[in-house]
Amino acid sequence: MTQADPSAQRQRRGFTLIELLVVIAIIAILAALLTPAVKQARDSADSTGCLYMQGKIGTGLQGYLNDHDFYTPPYSSWHSARRPVLKPDRVRYSEYRRVWTQTEWSKSGDYQHWFRDGDGFLAEYMGTGPGSKQGMVFCPAGPAGKATFTHRGVLYSMWAEREQSLGLNVHATRLGVDNKNEGRNYHVFESPALFVIFTDTQGQSVYSWYRRENAIRPDAFTSITPVERHNRFFNAAFLDGHAEPCTYEAHYNEKYFTQPEP
Repeated sequence: MTQADPSAQRQRRGFTLIELLVVIAIIAILAALLTPAVKQARDSADSTGCLYMQGKIGTGLQGYLNDHDFYTPPYSSWHSARRPVLKPDRVRYSEYRRVWTQTEWSKSGDYQHWFRDGDGFLAEYMGTGPGSKQGMVFCPAGPAGKATFTHRGVLYSMWAEREQSLGLNVHATRLGVDNKNEGRNYHVFESPALFVIFTDTQGQSVYSWYRRENAIRPDAFTSITPVERHNRFFNAAFLDGHAEPCTYEAHYNEKYFTQPEP
């Protein structure tokens, strides 16, 4: 009986260089085909999550309106903490301000938005009070940002940047009307279903503000205007409680953002 050539057996078990290159090329093609679909699915999920958060704000406001004679909350209120808290800027914060969806440690002068918790004016209606599972509302697609940044020689953590990804339209309060830190009555709005109260935002601001010049040059004012982070849309909550995707071109105007009082 003749014995098989061992070298021939080794050749039959292995892959040729051409075969390996073909397999690699096929994997690369599949990855190229699947990557956009995966990204699109992730972006769609983020947009849906953001819209859900905006809906919580809208429905939370309805509960607040019912309990406060149909007045919206003021822009903010200031409070004293029982115990000061030391932050990385080596300042012990004892004052905090309460806004619609959260509270922030504060002091006079420049400060870096140290977030305290989700205990905003709407917290009890959204289930986002201190110690709640939900905590502060934010857009899942909000930028993660840098891990840290330096300001005036002090190193700060940016853990809370996503908490600034949704911002109040200041025209929902009298701050945007006559610079008073008071709420507005629901019934003075001509069309609550068309009035935006919250939008996608970015940067150090937690609000959006309509100005005519911002509408003309939106790219220059992104820190105080809505941000179209969802495939050229921004999500918005409306005064009547619903939420929907919007575009800068169609919605950033007086009809949706100011509705001057008669």
